[in-house]
Amino acid sequence: MANKNKYRSQEKIQPAPVSAGLPLSQNFSPSILQPKIILFLFAFLLYANTLSFDYALDDKLYITHNEFTKKGFGGIKEILTTDLFVGFYGRQKNLVAGGRYRPLPLVTFAIEYQLFGKNPFIAHLVNAFLYGFTAILLFIILFRLFPPSKTQIPFLKKFQSYGLPNYSIGIPFLTTLIFVAHPLHTEIVANIKSRDELMSFLGALAALFYTIKYMEEKKIIYLLYSSLCFFVALLCKETTVTFIAIIPLTIYFFSGIGDENYISESQKSNRGNGLVLKIFLSASSLIFAFIIYLSIRYAFLGSPKMEPIRELMNDPFIHATAAQKFGTIFFTMGLYIRLLFFPHPLTHDYYPWHPLAEGSYKWIGNGFPYIEMTNPKAFLPLLFYLGIFIYALTGLKKKSIFSYGILFFLGTFLLTSNLIFPIGTFMNERFMYIPSLGFCLILIHLLLVGLPAKILNPNKYYFTLFSILTSIILFYSSKTITRNYAWKNDFTLATTDVKTSPNSAKVRMSAGGSMLDKAKEEKNPAEKQKLLNESIKHLYRSLELYPTYIQPMLLMGNAYYEAKDYNNSILFFENCLKIDGNYEYAVNNLLHIGDTCTKMGMFELAIKSLNALVAQNKNVRAYQMLGELYGKNLGNLEKSAETLEKALEIEPRNTNTLQKLGVVHAMKGEPQKAIEIFNKALEIEPLNAHIMMNLGITLNQIGQKEKGQEYLDKAFKINPDLRKN
Repeated sequence: MANKNKYRSQEKIQPAPVSAGLPLSQNFSPSILQPKIILFLFAFLLYANTLSFDYALDDKLYITHNEFTKKGFGGIKEILTTDLFVGFYGRQKNLVAGGRYRPLPLVTFAIEYQLFGKNPFIAHLVNAFLYGFTAILLFIILFRLFPPSKTQIPFLKKFQSYGLPNYSIGIPFLTTLIFVAHPLHTEIVANIKSRDELMSFLGALAALFYTIKYMEEKKIIYLLYSSLCFFVALLCKETTVTFIAIIPLTIYFFSGIGDENYISESQKSNRGNGLVLKIFLSASSLIFAFIIYLSIRYAFLGSPKMEPIRELMNDPFIHATAAQKFGTIFFTMGLYIRLLFFPHPLTHDYYPWHPLAEGSYKWIGNGFPYIEMTNPKAFLPLLFYLGIFIYALTGLKKKSIFSYGILFFLGTFLLTSNLIFPIGTFMNERFMYIPSLGFCLILIHLLLVGLPAKILNPNKYYFTLFSILTSIILFYSSKTITRNYAWKNDFTLATTDVKTSPNSAKVRMSAGGSMLDKAKEEKNPAEKQKLLNESIKHLYRSLELYPTYIQPMLLMGNAYYEAKDYNNSILFFENCLKIDGNYEYAVNNLLHIGDTCTKMGMFELAIKSLNALVAQNKNVRAYQMLGELYGKNLGNLEKSAETLEKALEIEPRNTNTLQKLGVVHAMKGEPQKAIEIFNKALEIEPLNAHIMMNLGITLNQIGQKEKGQEYLDKAFKINPDLRKN
C-alpha cells in the first residue's frame, strides 16, 4: 500500500498534443552548431571504414567501365546528353522501363576521374561527406518543424536539469540520429554508384528547406531556390519526383492551421485561404522544375519506352499471373517493414529467386516460386498497408505526426514498390533510404510523445526510454559498421551475400565470377583449381535457378577454359549462342579456343569450337579459320575450299576470304582459278600487298615470270616486310 501511495504522489507525465498547432518557426535563431557537428561526425565515422575499399558491384557501370566517365572533363557533354547506360554499353539499351537520365552523379565521377584518376578513396570520401551533410540538413529542417519552444516535449525540462541541451532529447536530433545509423543505408553510402541516391535526397531536402523559408519569410526568391534545388535532385534521380507531393504535405502538416481556438472564424478562414495559396505556389515551383527536367530529358533521350527488355532479370514478373505478381509485391513490401525494425540479414541482391525460392529450388519451366495473393505472406502485409494508410487519412485533419510519417513513408516508397510499374527487381534495400525517414520519425515520436502516456512513472519512463534508444543506436551503428565490410570489393560482396541470398541467380553468378577472377591471378595450381571448382559450383547453381541466364553461362565457359577443359568450355559458349546467336563474348571466345587449340595442335577441338560457332552464327571469321586449318594443318584442300566458299556466300567481297581461297586453288594445282580469284580480290582492294604477292607467285608458277615479277615488285614496294617471307 505504501508503494502505491508513493507512486500516486509522483507527477504524471502528460503526452504532448499531436502536431496540429505546430507552427513553422518564426524568427528562428538559436545556435545549433553543436548538434550539427555531432551528427556530421557520427554519420561520417559510421562509414569511415569504407575509405580503404575498392570499387564494387555497379561501380563499373558508372565509373571504371564507363567510357564517358573515364574521359574526365571531355566526357561531360556526352554524359549530359545520353541515357545513363550508354557510356557503359556503347549504345542505347532499353534495359529498364522509362530509361534513365541521371547525369549529375556521373558528372561528379568524371570530374573525380579527371582530377584524381581511378581513385576509389576519393569517391568513398565524397560519399561519406555527402551523408554527413545530409544529416546536418535533415536536422536543420526537423528543428524548424519541431522547435523545442513549440513542440512541448513533456519531460524536456527534466532532462535540461541534468545539463542536457534542448536538442539532445528532442525529436529533430534523435530522429536524425536513428536515420543516420540505420543499416539499410549501407549500400547508399558504401557503394560509390549510389551517390545518385545521396545527391537526389540532398537536393530534395534543400528544396524542402527553401520552401519552409518561403513560408516563414514570404519571399518569392526562396521558391526559386526551392525549384532549382528540386531540379538538381531530379537530374540525380527521377524518383525524387515524389517530393512534389511530400513538400506540400509537409507544409500542410506543420502550418499550424486548424488548431487555433482563440481567433475568429473569419480569421481562420483567411489564414486557411492564405495557406492554400502558399501550398499551391510551392507545389507550382516544383512542378515547373519537373517540366523543365522532362523537356531536357525528352530533347536528349526522346519519348521514354515503358516496356523493358522482356527477360527475367529485367522484368521479374514476366512469368507471373496478375495474382502472383501482386501477391509477390505485397510479400516483399512486408519484408521491407521487417527490415526497418530489424535490419538483419542484409544483402545487395534480391534477383530471382531470393527471397521467394526455398531450399534446393530448381527451375522446371513452369513452377515459379511467386507468392499467391491468397498466401498469408501476401494478404497480411496488404492488410497492414491498408490499415496504416486508412489510419493516416483519419489523422489528416488533426495533423497527427503519425499520419505524416506514414504518408511520407508511403509517398516516397510508392515508385519503387513495383505497384505502378516494374522496377527490374523484386526489392532492394536501397529503396528504403528516403522512406526510412518516415519510419524513424514515427519511432521517435512514439518514444517521446506516445510512450509517456503508457508509462506514467517518470523514473521508469526515463529508464525505459534510455534503454530503448541506447539499444537501437548501438545495434544499428554496429550493424552498419560491420555490414560496410561486405562492400570492400566485388569478391567480398559476392562471397558474403551468397550466404544470405543462396537462391539468387545473380548473386550466385557474382560469386562464381569473383572466384573465377581470383583463380586467374592465382599462381598455385592446387589453389587455382580449388577456386575454379568453387566458381563452377556457384555458376552451376545460378543456372539451376535460371537455365537461360546468359551471363553465368558465359562465365561457366570461361571457368572451364581456365581449367583447360575445352570440351565443356565449348559446350557452354555454344549454349550462349543458342540463346543469343550474336552474343559477342561467346563468339569471340569460341574463335579464341579455335585459335588456341590450332596452335597447340589440338585440331579436333579447334574444329569442334569453330563448328559450334558456325552452327549458331554464320561467322565469316570462323569459316576462314576452318578453311585455313583444313588446308594448312590437315592438308584437306577440298574441305578447305568448301569451307571458304561458305564464307564467300556470306560476304562475297571479303578480300581475306578470296585470298585464302585463291591460295587453296593454287595448292590444288588450279592456277587459273587461283589467278581469277586473286584478280577479283584486287578489283575490290587494289593496294592489298598480300594478294599482289600471291598473284605474282602464281603467275611465276605458270611461266608468266615478267608479269609475276611486276606484281611482286608492287607488293614489296607497298609492304617491304613481305620480302622476308
